[in-house]
Amino acid sequence: AIPLLLEKHPRAGVDQLLLLTLLFPFTLEAGIRSTFLETAWDADHLTGESDNRWKNPEPFWESHCGNGPVKTIIFAGGSSTGGAYQFRDQPEKFFPAQAHQILCQDPHQNTLITKNFGVSGGDSFTISRTINKLVGTAENPILVLYIGVNDLYTRSSTLTRAQREAREGQSQSQLGSFAAQSRLITGLGLLVRKDEELSEDQRVVEVPLPDAEQNLRKIAEEIHARHGKLLLLTEYVQEATRGGILPYDELEHRLSSELPDTFWLDTHALMTPYQNEVL
Repeated sequence: AIPLLLEKHPRAGVDQLLLLTLLFPFTLEAGIRSTFLETAWDADHLTGESDNRWKNPEPFWESHCGNGPVKTIIFAGGSSTGGAYQFRDQPEKFFPAQAHQILCQDPHQNTLITKNFGVSGGDSFTISRTINKLVGTAENPILVLYIGVNDLYTRSSTLTRAQREAREGQSQSQLGSFAAQSRLITGLGLLVRKDEELSEDQRVVEVPLPDAEQNLRKIAEEIHARHGKLLLLTEYVQEATRGGILPYDELEHRLSSELPDTFWLDTHALMTPYQNEVL
């Protein structure tokens, strides 16, 4: 049809050919998205950023008790705080619910609202970027952070979370945004690059200590502005791997003495008597 159109109506034929050429990449993009390549060639998926639930946090569990003035306690962290597979359907097994139940036993307890925002992969980066959503409209909130492991122990990329965020921010134009989300462009990039797995040496810590300190200071600043209090807890790990998390423990301890309305609890000391128990 196109050759015949070019012969009888050259101008119209050229225009139609040009239009088809321009539409071809979008047609191919739509075709790719209708197959398994929709996920396989997702740039976020390939860079470890496919799970973006943290950007719109929802409580994993919440409850309230008592009467009178309202006090809100918000727990945030990774899977140890909430969302771990073994207790996914039993949120009351996590320590935020246990703490809530103990506090509610006080007959003089005012209205206590407890929310558990624990989510798999949660770290100081994700919490600092969503602190306003976590706290919401709560007045004088108490924020309990149980973090550390996902910051220092997770290695999924050659860039830290902050570096990946900065790189994403550099793509401001519509064309840049389209290219970043295009399965076609991502697929072409995969075809021309060398097919090799990242070694452990190439992967970097998701949230190195300097970044973690910036994140914690940002969180503390927001809580202080709301006339609330921040309680820092470093995730407990077995003695054999404690050396890796100890710098985080020391960081939180130091910040508790530097920042207003910020406190630190030595979880390792609290858990030591029970470390040989079978859970």
